[in-house]
Amino acid sequence: MASIIPRGGIWRAVVRKKGYRTQTKSFPTKTLAKVWADRIEMKIATAEAGGSVDAGLTIAERVDWYQRDVSKLKRISKTQSGNLTRIREGLGSVRATKLTVPQIVEFVR
Repeated sequence: MASIIPRGGIWRAVVRKKGYRTQTKSFPTKTLAKVWADRIEMKIATAEAGGSVDAGLTIAERVDWYQRDVSKLKRISKTQSGNLTRIREGLGSVRATKLTVPQIVEFVR
């Protein structure tokens, strides 16, 4: 469970979970602290479920995950959504662990 604590004009997010190292980070706004804490909690929950967000997924699967799950935590702008769609269409079939620099350069061109 995360704690969001005000400290002299900044907000400190503290995530504690039995069996995991305590993680702490400070932010200028409460919203940023909450988003970060939610992301850390999601990583812990994913690890406990026996899977990993990084486990051999394609770029398209990662983009879908980001649009589905991260949008619950923070707003995705129209520009960012469009960029994610272009990335999905251009590199979607590539496994993220096999993505190479030449593929990225070609995609950008």
